[in-house]
Amino acid sequence: MDAKKVLISLGVGAGALLGFNYFRKLQLTDRHMEIVPSAMLHKLDLSGLHIRVDIRIKNPDAGSLRIKYPFMRLAYEGETIGSSQAIDKDIQIPAYGEAVVNGIMIQIPITNILTNAHKIFKNLNTGKSVKIQALTHSTINLGWKQLPFDTVNDLVIKK
Repeated sequence: MDAKKVLISLGVGAGALLGFNYFRKLQLTDRHMEIVPSAMLHKLDLSGLHIRVDIRIKNPDAGSLRIKYPFMRLAYEGETIGSSQAIDKDIQIPAYGEAVVNGIMIQIPITNILTNAHKIFKNLNTGKSVKIQALTHSTINLGWKQLPFDTVNDLVIKK
């Protein structure tokens, strides 16, 4: 075997090993990345229920990454009651760091309150807290590939 073939084989093998390690780290980042939402009642009136959600995105791994602005859906007793706007914006998350997304506004229209979320309106009006599910969808942007990232968290909202 001549030296040229040996060098090419070593280069291909090293590239495959580096690629494997890169994908393994991405899978760990996807599993380790954490989204911590917090919600508060912004406004409650006859037009509906307005909820403000802030999200803290934690990256405990060595690789920095970019994700798309999170899209959120709120569900109560298994039914979707409202969602945020879809925004085409990237968020940079540093290695071993955090990023904060403030002020995601979700409106639950009065029609939803009258049909399937009337218990939320009733509980908030009487001063009780309400537990809802926040379904967060984003995409990890690798430049050449995008990986979906979804989480479900319970939120407690009080007046």
